[in-house]
Amino acid sequence: MLKNLPQLNYILFEVIRIPINRKDDGTEELGAPEQDNVVMLDRVYTSIRYQHGVLSSTFRGFSEEVLQDKAGLKPVRIKMTGTFGHAALRRGRKLLTGFQRFKEFRDDLFNKVNSIKDSLIDKNLPTKKRYIYGLNFYDMIHHWWGRIDLQGFLPTSDARVSSIIPFYDIDCVGMGEIIDVNGRDMLVKLVKSAIKIAQLQELVEGEFIKWINEIPYIGEIYRAGDEILDIISDIEISIQFANQYLAQTNQMHNLYNQVQQGFISTAGQRIPNLESLKSYIPVI
Repeated sequence: MLKNLPQLNYILFEVIRIPINRKDDGTEELGAPEQDNVVMLDRVYTSIRYQHGVLSSTFRGFSEEVLQDKAGLKPVRIKMTGTFGHAALRRGRKLLTGFQRFKEFRDDLFNKVNSIKDSLIDKNLPTKKRYIYGLNFYDMIHHWWGRIDLQGFLPTSDARVSSIIPFYDIDCVGMGEIIDVNGRDMLVKLVKSAIKIAQLQELVEGEFIKWINEIPYIGEIYRAGDEILDIISDIEISIQFANQYLAQTNQMHNLYNQVQQGFISTAGQRIPNLESLKSYIPVI
């Protein structure tokens, strides 16, 4: 769950390149994946939707009982809409306008990942390397990350808003865990470090609680400590109430004595003031 991981305004697409290596016997095998490119949405999407579903289940009825065969979860469908903007924004050493960001997403991400051109190069040419591509997605606002299949990219423009601002609709499907690579991009490294730190913290907390619960004596001390703290808190509240009660009781006692004895006038005479006792209502 990673409850201690904060929300971060980072939406990252990490292009993964997997080489196709030809062995001496003529067969082929996939090499180690490597980071090819990272594309960041410099402007946060306008809307995003994660559609979680389940595969079709089978129901069987026996008399008044019903049995269900669950088929598991469907891949998560992700749809997002937004705009690349217009103004130039700096990202590291790059300074890209909205139109340049649109072309970066179209050419360096969508077309590259979904094209099979790099995997169809003549394998008999030793100087030509062949690749297939994968894609990691990190949504640090809603804490979803994993390998995705980018199935649709629809760029649009609306003259009622601005004919030069490119909008987009993106459609993709979650494919499982991220493809872990040692990349060069510093932002991806920071995001992965934040995730791993939160995972480690949650693991340590879970193991500590499990250790406490598995040792009866220690567990009793741990639970007794919580009870003692609750009792101390109740005692503190009781003492505060008692002090408040005593202070108001002393105040009422002093006023009562003053009323009984009367007040000293300017002429030095004592004047009784019993009416003041009737208007005094202590508040406890």
